[in-house]
Amino acid sequence: MSLTPTISAVELSTLIDAPNLRLFDCRFSLKDTDLGATQYSRSHLPNAQYMHLDHDLSIHATAGAGRHPLPSIDEARRMFESKGVSSDSIVVAYDANYNAFAGRLWWLARYAGISNVRILDGGLQAWAELEMPMSNEVPVFEKGRIQGSSTMNVASVVEIEEIANGKSSSMLIDARDYIRYAGHKEPLDKRAGHVPNALNAPFTENMDEEGKFLPKGVLRKRFSDLIGNEATGDNIIHMCGSGVTACNNIIAMELAGYTGSVLYPGSWSGWIEDPQHAAATEAES
Repeated sequence: MSLTPTISAVELSTLIDAPNLRLFDCRFSLKDTDLGATQYSRSHLPNAQYMHLDHDLSIHATAGAGRHPLPSIDEARRMFESKGVSSDSIVVAYDANYNAFAGRLWWLARYAGISNVRILDGGLQAWAELEMPMSNEVPVFEKGRIQGSSTMNVASVVEIEEIANGKSSSMLIDARDYIRYAGHKEPLDKRAGHVPNALNAPFTENMDEEGKFLPKGVLRKRFSDLIGNEATGDNIIHMCGSGVTACNNIIAMELAGYTGSVLYPGSWSGWIEDPQHAAATEAES
């Protein structure tokens, strides 16, 4: 039986002193990129290390790769090893943003070959509700070693060419808020709208008011209503603005029993780098 993508705060509390636990704080703000690190420096879960979306979970911008270019498997592996992660590590990520950014770490860790990786369901708030201890100490771990191959592989990523040439038979799901998907408002990217024929499933609708994932049956209905009862996970491509919140939809689909879906890392910000790529709006969809 495969490991569920999420872990409860209660379960995490029983593991918090485990020597092979590697805990990562992924708090971040797209509008204030220093905010998460500042919050981390003030208070975080015991022995948690900070993971910056721009500096740790992405690489330097390259043409067509969008705002948060995806590291290669080897680059991701070296980054995790530098944080003390080994093949036998228990990796848990959390944030305070409906797992918008912790989800990227979860996906990237699996891409790098780390099998035991989960995200804290409910994030920082779930931990706080248990009145568990916090810390402002920054832990240091010896370099880890990740052996073996990726738990996914390069086939878990779809590049822009496959989408642009129109040959893919897979369905494309956009995790952005509807207002951005429909082209009514675009606060981050230079063009508004969405990739033609993409469906919309805002990642925030996977969560309840406490920031926890909805029950399996509810998530199953959410996605089956969108993609049809006959669809399977392996014919789904996920995207968002820059390949980050799309990972939340991948997690939600796995919780719902849809496995094998893939990520389009460049997402909308990568798509619009080419002015010849069409931008659909609500009226055109």
